[in-house]
Amino acid sequence: MVEHTIYVHPGCQAHGIGKALLSAFIVGGQDAGVWTIQSMAVQTGSSAFR
Repeated sequence: MVEHTIYVHPGCQAHGIGKALLSAFIVGGQDAGVWTIQSMAVQTGSSAFR
């Protein structure tokens, strides 16, 4: 199992960067034989960061 977090600077959000990074991460995990990836998406400024 792999846990990860992807942070995208607020000024760079809504351009597909996070999606591209996550897609590459998933492919890399599959290539490495990883069966489970635990991911969480949190918007900057949410209570999870306080």
